[in-house]
Amino acid sequence: KYPVLQGGCIWDWVDQGLRKKGPITFVLDQSRAGNDGLIVGEIVEEKGLWGLRNGAVYFRYAPSLDITGTDLTLEAWVRGGSIRGDQAIISKGDCQYSLKVNSRRQLEFFIYDQSWVVVRAPLPESWESRIQHIAGTYDGRKLRLYVDGVKVAEEAHQGPIQRCAYPVVVGRNAEVRGR
Repeated sequence: KYPVLQGGCIWDWVDQGLRKKGPITFVLDQSRAGNDGLIVGEIVEEKGLWGLRNGAVYFRYAPSLDITGTDLTLEAWVRGGSIRGDQAIISKGDCQYSLKVNSRRQLEFFIYDQSWVVVRAPLPESWESRIQHIAGTYDGRKLRLYVDGVKVAEEAHQGPIQRCAYPVVVGRNAEVRGR
């Protein structure tokens, strides 16, 4: 009946740009605080550990994560990669606390007390080849930075950690775009 409408062109009547929502994944907090997080990125497994590659975990604002005063510990297990500027490991913006890699290829842990109080150490030689346990602590007297349980830097300071409104994010900095 229609000689020009035949053959292999019929599938072009269908929109080839299919739109579909990707999976939404949550980190479920098993503590009483209930600070569940939204994962954006690829979840991977390496040597029995589950982690996130090229992504972040976003936690909505919660009083239990608005840590002020003089007691704080941030820890993460990290397989480092190439360094392109400052890269947050765990942060609450640039105005409360952060554990990160800075653009000078240093580990950095800071708190904010009217200004930044920072402790830094060179990246371990094995940064890109194996998983490292990184921790930053503040006890009201000193900031300390640890790699695989070994203290690599410390800085004396007394004063409270200031409050800020940014959410806690693992793998990004909510205050500074691109980190």
